[in-house]
Amino acid sequence: MHISGISLLAFLVPAFTVQSLATTVSCGAPNLQFLQTVFGKEAVMELSNDADVARLMSLEWGRWETDPRRLPFLACTTSNRESVQHLLNEVPLHVPLMNDGSCACFVVHATKDKVDLLADLEIATPVPGIFKIAEGFFDQMNSDAFVGAACRKGVHVTTAPGFDPVDVQELADRVRTRLSTGTYRQDLANFFVSTDSVRGQRWQERIATAVSHAKNFTSIEVIADTPYLSIPDLCFPEDSSSIIAIVAYLATVPDIVYVEPSPVVTLHNWNSAGIVQSGTSTIAPLWAAGLTGKGQVVGVSDTGLDVTNCYFRQTAGGGGGTSDTSVFTPASIGAFNIKQRKVVQYVPGNGDSVDVLNGHGTHVCGTIVGYIAGSAIGGTNNYNGVAPEAKVAFFDGGTAQDTGLSFPLSSLHHMYRPQLRAGARVFSQSWGTGSNNYASTDVQIDRYMYQNPQTLTINSAGNDGRLGTSTVGSPSLSKNCISVGATDILTTYPTINLADFSSIGPSGDGRFKPDLVAPGTSIISAAGGTACGTVGKRGTSMSCPLVAGLALLVRQYFMEGWYPTGVKTTANRFVPSGALVKAMLINSAVRVQRYTNNSVVLMLGPPPDMYQGFGQVMMSRVLRLGTGSTQPDLFVVTSRPTATGNVHTYKFTVRSNYVPPTGSNAVRDAFEVTLTWTDPDGLASAAKNVLHDLDLVASLDSVPATPRFPNNLAGPDTLNNVEKIRIEAPSPGDVITISITGTSIVVTPTQTYA
Repeated sequence: MHISGISLLAFLVPAFTVQSLATTVSCGAPNLQFLQTVFGKEAVMELSNDADVARLMSLEWGRWETDPRRLPFLACTTSNRESVQHLLNEVPLHVPLMNDGSCACFVVHATKDKVDLLADLEIATPVPGIFKIAEGFFDQMNSDAFVGAACRKGVHVTTAPGFDPVDVQELADRVRTRLSTGTYRQDLANFFVSTDSVRGQRWQERIATAVSHAKNFTSIEVIADTPYLSIPDLCFPEDSSSIIAIVAYLATVPDIVYVEPSPVVTLHNWNSAGIVQSGTSTIAPLWAAGLTGKGQVVGVSDTGLDVTNCYFRQTAGGGGGTSDTSVFTPASIGAFNIKQRKVVQYVPGNGDSVDVLNGHGTHVCGTIVGYIAGSAIGGTNNYNGVAPEAKVAFFDGGTAQDTGLSFPLSSLHHMYRPQLRAGARVFSQSWGTGSNNYASTDVQIDRYMYQNPQTLTINSAGNDGRLGTSTVGSPSLSKNCISVGATDILTTYPTINLADFSSIGPSGDGRFKPDLVAPGTSIISAAGGTACGTVGKRGTSMSCPLVAGLALLVRQYFMEGWYPTGVKTTANRFVPSGALVKAMLINSAVRVQRYTNNSVVLMLGPPPDMYQGFGQVMMSRVLRLGTGSTQPDLFVVTSRPTATGNVHTYKFTVRSNYVPPTGSNAVRDAFEVTLTWTDPDGLASAAKNVLHDLDLVASLDSVPATPRFPNNLAGPDTLNNVEKIRIEAPSPGDVITISITGTSIVVTPTQTYA
């Protein structure tokens, strides 16, 4: 949790109360409505009614009735910690799928006999093959993504929970053998149940055609990368029968729980550092106070980094780039040298360690950490980055020929792990896909952040806003990351305009995306392939590193002990969680005024919304820098655990000598509180992605019967893991009560928040 804005006197209630929430209801029957709740309407469109569901479940049970192997089952129980814990104790191989506060569902890997013994289960059924196929994949199979000479797609598979590298490799070998010899056809025979649905009949017809026409895939490649399989470069010039056959076969394999298209990664291609600090390009109060990124490392993955450019090389005078070649290291080794001035690690992911002329990666890194050695930070004759004294650990996913990006998307830990070893806790990714579906890459980001709670990943939202809503692309749909859209740099507070190309939310399950926006037009930064040149670029690729640079400054703020006094104090140092850094950035945000697309002007209301997220970052609104009366008061909580039924209460009193600001400072004339938590990872096939539900409520003690709910809602938010409340211009002496309730926390015993 993070609170800032007007001057406040904060009192933390020493003990929190624990109350019992309403009794949860049962999961109900596994009918069509229930399956739509769990997997989404798109996933079950092959089924038209409850009779279809009954036939499907009967077929699945009949298929596996005598099978002694471990199989993936959908197992659901009531959303109370005791029932869930019993399930997880009995079946250790599991992955959470959904929790709606009344019913918690998991995919478990167990034998049928084991599942039969779980008396607490309300629903237990093998995971049907049609529910393993990603939403929208059905309609992509005839597209130029897979059919035609220029297609670049592959198939990405999630294996059953609990599979170790040996299991995954054995599965890869088995899949490769059956596809190459043609024996996969017998697995397809009669697998998909006949339904009354028109869509289901279409699917049946296409499967039948595929089985009769598809060839043996003698040269197919199946790559094992625990817990995933990848089948790359599936291109069939003639028709879609082959790709349909492959996807349908994979859905029949009991050790596979999810099948999706491999993402095709694309780039989201006067001084913006001042705008994101103060709202004005010429004022940089964080730099003036000494917050320049010192002691921080950012992890960046992009096309390449020109280490010989003056913004990154070791010395101000020309000559050479990095003076220590040991920073060039395979990901498996992860060597680094923290003594380097700028580049502490360089992983050539594709065997390439350069950037092209005016390259994307050099520009991105320049925006975050670029700094000409010996130059004045904030000087008018250079384009230093937001965190000019920070350093970078770099993963090169590009090629010298600029033929695109190739990252180890099967396992992002290959990319993150060496950067983490080099000291990075903030990761900046200015690339993504065109898919609005929460995918396995989003799951991997959520998993990595949950397992490494000091980390924060910041992603560009995409440049497809002109195409309309639901254009924010994966992996910017991760629930724990910060997704960044773009504003026009020529507009400043309070008349900020959203860039017309900035991708628009929401996520596929309705969450607010993007989370934040920042300037993304005419961003001038280091130019690869030049000695000391710069180049202007536009896109959310440019706004994302601005926010990443600010995240480094926020980390420095806490790690150097600036909180709570506004003066750097050794005794006050602590390492913030990624959730706290995220809360600080979101709480700083101000409203974007308008969005213009094709000459149509849309005036935006108070955030959050699907255009601006929570607004444009303005860090001076939340960071107390000095002891002056104009500085915002700040109260933070980091990594505090809570459980279902717990209620944590915080009280604040507006100072009696508080005078509401006027003029340019009026942006602070409010009480604002932001709650964030790093949610556990689940499966991409879920209809609702956030698993734990915490609820934020604020009230003025003078009108306790009028609670304030987050995110401009009239009641609790059950969808997002970011909740923000703004109370306009409270009066001196007002007492404000904040409560945070653990409404439904069942996947793990507790959930920490900030």
